[in-house]
Amino acid sequence: MEEDLLREIAREVVEKVAPHEVVLFPYESAAYFEDPRKALKAARKRAAAKPKDEPFGFGGGELVSIVTPIVLEMLDAALVAVGAHLMVTGVERSAGPVRAGVRRMLRRPAPAAAEEGPADVGEAEEAAPAVGAAPAPEAAAVEGPVRPAGTAEELPPALRAALWQKVYEHALSFGIDEGGSRLLADAVLGGLTGPTS
Repeated sequence: MEEDLLREIAREVVEKVAPHEVVLFPYESAAYFEDPRKALKAARKRAAAKPKDEPFGFGGGELVSIVTPIVLEMLDAALVAVGAHLMVTGVERSAGPVRAGVRRMLRRPAPAAAEEGPADVGEAEEAAPAVGAAPAPEAAAVEGPVRPAGTAEELPPALRAALWQKVYEHALSFGIDEGGSRLLADAVLGGLTGPTS
């Protein structure tokens, strides 16, 4: 995954859930990208040593970084899932234009035109762009339908729910309490929906 994007979103999440860790973020994120397993193992060890009555996101007298490597790992997995969703969406959106292009290349009429007879073939060719021509915006492979400028693609509710649950369960596995795990899951999902400033 793109390291700069991952760092940018992770920093926003850490600022929300554990502001005391922001000063250590550059060091902790560098350690994570150098060796994720080692950074997570160290975070797990620090989490186990943290007093159980200390609320999530608040450090005692000692500045301890627990959240940063966990957030980086969760965001990395979440961004991979979002990327996979976008790839599938792109493939689904491009299926029709690709089929039409293959039919034109093989000089085969579209299924509707084949049923109508030869008189409609010219209309089908007229409606479809020539092979090699740029597709109409609504048929573009990745962009999909034309959207007004400035609108972002939303994460589907099922994907949002699955990502939230995965982050929540992962946070629990690190020994973070239920309230802190919910806070972290909300912040990670919030980080995926756009910048806060």
